Amino acid sequence: MFNWDDTEETKAGYTAAIEAVLGLTAQGMPVTEKAVEEWLDVSLSGVDEHKHIRRHAMAVAYRMIRGPLRPPN
Repeated sequence: MFNWDDTEETKAGYTAAIEAVLGLTAQGMPVTEKAVEEWLDVSLSGVDEHKHIRRHAMAVAYRMIRGPLRPPN
């Protein structure tokens, strides 16, 4: 369950999602959900609240990849 009221986790999730998408793009790699998940696994390893931040990041990344009008799975 998301806690969107936790501003620190939400900000960290947005930052992680943007970093993943921009990082993959800069490297010329395809920006897919699987690639973003792998990027986040590496970039967030060892961070407190890893799972919560990752959930926020993937929610943002889904919208960046699929577009704002397409529903998540």
